[in-house]
Amino acid sequence: QLAWMKRQVPETLMSKIILVRGSIPDTSAALDSRIYFDQNGVLSKRFGLTAVPARITPAPSGERLNIETFPVK
Repeated sequence: QLAWMKRQVPETLMSKIILVRGSIPDTSAALDSRIYFDQNGVLSKRFGLTAVPARITPAPSGERLNIETFPVK
């Protein structure tokens, strides 16, 4: 999943990396980025995430969100 994340190019400067499992310091160092952690799965539950990695973006209408999950090999 780290390799997948390194290949991602955000469409906006307003992007955040949220870790659901693992070491925050190790992941932050590997990605050279600030990392947030999903405490108690609050965000995963709120957005209905069932798999990671996932990307959440605004829908074109601006009223909803698009949630995409990606298979990682």
